[in-house]
Amino acid sequence: GPYGGHHLTFAQQVLYNHMVSKGNVAYYTIENSSEDIMDDMAIFNWHINKYVDDGSWKFIRLLPPAIEKVARLTDEVPMEARISLKSSLVPLQDDFLRMLNEGRWSALNFSYITQNYPLDNVVELLLYMLAAIRKYGGMHFLFLTEGLTDAKTANTVKDLVDGVFEFENTERAIEYGTTLHIRKMRKTVLTTRTVKITLMPSGMVAETASRI
Repeated sequence: GPYGGHHLTFAQQVLYNHMVSKGNVAYYTIENSSEDIMDDMAIFNWHINKYVDDGSWKFIRLLPPAIEKVARLTDEVPMEARISLKSSLVPLQDDFLRMLNEGRWSALNFSYITQNYPLDNVVELLLYMLAAIRKYGGMHFLFLTEGLTDAKTANTVKDLVDGVFEFENTERAIEYGTTLHIRKMRKTVLTTRTVKITLMPSGMVAETASRI
């Protein structure tokens, strides 16, 4: 989705609801700190501090080469696990499999990965993740921010994944929302479905009576 398109909010709401229903979450982050993510979620009263403390919600900070140099200048955050991706994406593959073994749903900012690793490596990572998901199940979000990934790579990612949700900003006279376009969904015969969503103090609310 675009900047401000609330694709992150959508995934965070799904993961939060999963967690409060006794599920577990692995949230991979690269550029943004876990504190920033928790602050963003708290805007909608999705307070996850106690779940982070008891291990239900795990933050994993991925450190590609450029980010790792910066990370050395900062103190480690106790709530974050850190994974170096200095030489390859294999450590991410291994950790993702461990998280699935623990029954966790997940989220990963994929834009940075697509920008900083060759397409062959990105495809290899995706195929590995998809195979693991087929075996262990769960709901897993990859975020692609509009304009940060070249068209060939973005289309390759969309072709491989099970579902494609695209968001666009919408402004109305008295409220602010987003429009969700469901472009692809595995095991369904789907033409693009559009759902208007309003942002409320408690999160995102779909403006439709039909099943999404």
